[in-house]
Amino acid sequence: MTSTSSDWLTAVARAIEQADEAEVIVDLSAVQMIASSDLSELIRLQLAARQLGRRMILQNPQVNVLEVFTLTRLDRLIELRHEGQSTLYGHHFDAAR
Repeated sequence: MTSTSSDWLTAVARAIEQADEAEVIVDLSAVQMIASSDLSELIRLQLAARQLGRRMILQNPQVNVLEVFTLTRLDRLIELRHEGQSTLYGHHFDAAR
């Protein structure tokens, strides 16, 4: 991944604010590590999305990133979709861009 954590999180925040759809789907397939500061920003973004009547969905996290969400129990706060689950609606945002 060539962008920094703050770059993709800033882009996610912008997508949440500007999305016309109810779902903002963030593709995490290229994210290999996630810092604790990224986790707190994702919590803030999840709350902001809810306030705007949107859902932020993190899609295709790598195994080590998924483990962080599971160990911290953030998988109960932030919706995660894995390979094979369908995406029917929403704005799709690729974190690697």
